[in-house]
Amino acid sequence: MVLKDFAYIDSSAFKLFTFEILAGDPGSALREPGSLVLTDETAARLSLAGDPVGQSLRDDDGIEYKITAVVKKFPRNSHFQFDALVSFSTLRSGAWQTNFNNNCLNTYLMLTQGADSKALEAKIPAFLKRRGILFPEKYVYYLHPLRDMHLRST
Repeated sequence: MVLKDFAYIDSSAFKLFTFEILAGDPGSALREPGSLVLTDETAARLSLAGDPVGQSLRDDDGIEYKITAVVKKFPRNSHFQFDALVSFSTLRSGAWQTNFNNNCLNTYLMLTQGADSKALEAKIPAFLKRRGILFPEKYVYYLHPLRDMHLRST
């Protein structure tokens, strides 16, 4: 199995993003370790016959994944591009999962209507310091509206 662009993602993704679900149950698609959500283009490229939900794929390292859903590929003007999504719970535990100095993961938040994003931003350094991050004040933390990511983000 060759996946060019994939992301490890939490099961809450289906609550945050607007996926067009073509097959599978979004409520459980990313819940179990080894769960794999494919885009329609990826499923076609892999020549998966019929409804691929429930089928298994093995990656180049011999790890087996179970296809739990198929979604329509996001438009090209979306900053979030992927061929497949793998359940975050698939990753084995490691220090990187609790090391907030690691910046290899994007974090998406859904704020309640009328929430003060600047007030929340101001609380981030103290939040990180309470979790043992050294020198959180050396970094700049900010929230960026998702609707602005594609055209107005660095």
